[in-house]
Amino acid sequence: MPPRMIEGTKGADFIDEIRPEPGDYVIEKRGSNASHGTDLELLLRTRGIDTLLVGGVITSGCVENTVRGARDLGFHTIVLSDCCADMMEESDRYPLTNTFRRSGRVRSSDEVIAAMKG
Repeated sequence: MPPRMIEGTKGADFIDEIRPEPGDYVIEKRGSNASHGTDLELLLRTRGIDTLLVGGVITSGCVENTVRGARDLGFHTIVLSDCCADMMEESDRYPLTNTFRRSGRVRSSDEVIAAMKG
């Protein structure tokens, strides 16, 4: 595993813009599906959360696996199109325009923020 992905190294640390605040929950992701092998599902269900906003790196891998896993667990998903990235443009675009639209919704972060305010 590349050094940037090893728990406890600088490369796996949070950037300042999204550093957790005291009282925030942090789930250590263990695989390509964010809920696999973690307490994420338990945390969400005990709080009555049924809809997830999903973004991340490797749209065609980790993001796609997380969305599929969430759907299998009965969660609704909204993939934030401008909060995803992949190594190649086509690998990013295909899930956003095809896969995710069949298993949830795709919106920009601005659209979600506007809906939350509205």
